[in-house]
Amino acid sequence: MMKFYVFLFLCLCSQVTISNAQSNTLQLLQRAETDSAKVRLLCVASFEKLNTNIDSAMYFAQEALRLAQNDDNQAGIAKSLNAIGNVLLQTGQHDKALETYLSALKKAEAAQSQASIAQTYSNIGNLYINQGEYRLPLAYLFKAKKINETSKDYEKLTINLVNIGICYQYLDMADSALFYLNDALKLATEQHNEQVECSILYYIGTVYEDIKNSLMAKNYYSLSLTIAHKTSNQNMLSSVYKKLGGMMKNENPDSALFYTSKAYEIASNNKYYVMSMNASATLYELYMNAGNKDSSLKYLKIRYDLKDSLFNNEKIKHIQTMTLQEQLRQNDLQQALEKQQKERMQNAQYIGIALFILGLFVLLIVLSHKKVKPRIIEYVGMIALLLFFEFIALYLHPYIEKWSHHKPVIALFILVCIASILVPSHHRLEKWVKEKLAKKK
Repeated sequence: MMKFYVFLFLCLCSQVTISNAQSNTLQLLQRAETDSAKVRLLCVASFEKLNTNIDSAMYFAQEALRLAQNDDNQAGIAKSLNAIGNVLLQTGQHDKALETYLSALKKAEAAQSQASIAQTYSNIGNLYINQGEYRLPLAYLFKAKKINETSKDYEKLTINLVNIGICYQYLDMADSALFYLNDALKLATEQHNEQVECSILYYIGTVYEDIKNSLMAKNYYSLSLTIAHKTSNQNMLSSVYKKLGGMMKNENPDSALFYTSKAYEIASNNKYYVMSMNASATLYELYMNAGNKDSSLKYLKIRYDLKDSLFNNEKIKHIQTMTLQEQLRQNDLQQALEKQQKERMQNAQYIGIALFILGLFVLLIVLSHKKVKPRIIEYVGMIALLLFFEFIALYLHPYIEKWSHHKPVIALFILVCIASILVPSHHRLEKWVKEKLAKKK
């Protein structure tokens, strides 16, 4: 524990450019009294460090997991695993990130924590986007969106809207993409969340770039870059510089090389391996066009080494296998839920029928004490008895199928045995109704 507080102190002292939100989180963490509160704040701190210091982000996430496991806090474990998964995703370890997210989802479901379930759905959707899948993540993202709208968790809802917008962008549905991204921007502005606002401005810029509106794209990139510098958002700095370098590749190669080199440097220093791979590919093209073969070969090798590390066949197959297993598990959960709903509906109907039959018997007793024609009482009694015995047969029918293993001969034998009890009982009760209840006092 002493090691943890020393590390925390160093973070507080060394990060001169840290945002107010991050500083407040770390201060609250020092004053937190319960492990549950510490877990929550550590996860927040991990998220805040995700774009500025990846090592600190992982440290906070692992510390949160350790505390949650000590208390057997299932919801806290789910939060911590999500935080670890975010770091793994940021560093390009997609297969390990997905494995961690799926573990988090199971913990969240066990804890029945809707907030953690929604968070995990959102993270899984984001991972698939990073994998180049854009239809598959929508199912997860809309599930998360529904939960966050119900709980009015607007911070998480903002992130969901961003990811939905990104999916529609890559599905060549620019209008839908801008619709969701602008909704997200409005929420982020209302919450004064500059980190998220910075990302949204960047993604809106990418949509305008896709539809060949370079002027609007550069305006949004410029706005994003300003906030990224202000908040020390290394991820967005690298991303915007990469985009600006790509846009200037043909019109101004020197500026393109400057921006792309900065993007690669930031990504490399912060272990953003996917961004490093993309930036190195652009640097290869720029140096090749400039006739600098040594530098072009250097970045070509870097690109292929990173690509092999991040997207080799073994990792892709692992992700595909986990995706299929999770889809099957979700199908099983859906079928179990439908079965529970069906059983609840059946039980409600059984209770309704039983109450109706009981009501008839009560009515029968009441009528027997009134001046009512005996024929009416006999008729009501006959209906009540028929319903009662048919209800017993109906209720026992599923059990008969189970006992007989759907074998007609065994089922027939069981029905005959039940009938041998019910039929005589029915006749005796019917006789009692006619002889006793049909007599007026």
